[in-house]
Amino acid sequence: MRKKIYITIDDAPSENTKEKLDFLLENNISVIWFLRGIHVEKHLEETAYLIANDAILGNHSYSHPYFSKISIESAKEEILKTEKLINNAYKKANKTRKNKLFRFPFMDRGGVNEKILQTFLKDQGFKKLEFENINYNYFQNNKLGDFIDAPWTFDMKDYALLSNKYMKKHNLYDVKDFIKRMEIDDVENGFGLQSNNSSDIVLFHDFATEIEIFIPVLEFLINKNCEFCLPKGIKL
Repeated sequence: MRKKIYITIDDAPSENTKEKLDFLLENNISVIWFLRGIHVEKHLEETAYLIANDAILGNHSYSHPYFSKISIESAKEEILKTEKLINNAYKKANKTRKNKLFRFPFMDRGGVNEKILQTFLKDQGFKKLEFENINYNYFQNNKLGDFIDAPWTFDMKDYALLSNKYMKKHNLYDVKDFIKRMEIDDVENGFGLQSNNSSDIVLFHDFATEIEIFIPVLEFLINKNCEFCLPKGIKL
């Protein structure tokens, strides 16, 4: 059985978005891009390029806060402000938005406001993603598949490239280190993509990942004969 991988990319768009999307299209790999509102404002051309090429886009808040550290009013504004930017971009491109998706920064669902925010997302029409065959104990025990917002199982930690401190902490200095991390067999603790008994939701960060890392890492997964999937219910 081929290993199933769901690729998701947070904090889009960036100056590297076009080149990444071109590589994905060339290799017939479908992904979900979660847009940070402040980046949409800075990269209007890249946002338009994603929409023109029918990329699947989601909302990743406006300024990427910890939702447990802000008020419920601010939390709703973070979501709605980015919604307006995304909808305006679709309108400007004369395209119909087919999917309404959301991912919390840091997978922080708002602490004491978690239930309120889940209800808010539902009322706003956001769709829960159905990732199939995620069989990790922590995923099942925490019912991560039951939330409307999108979870992940493997963080590429490519943001470490932006800081020497984080690079040293995670021992990530070049593409070999990122590939080595994927080969660690400690999946229940978020390390490695070695389990054949579970699919994986892989998290990249668009603003952080250079092409020199992004393409070789995906080529590694391609050469491992992974099957790149989209969750059930996505409209193409």
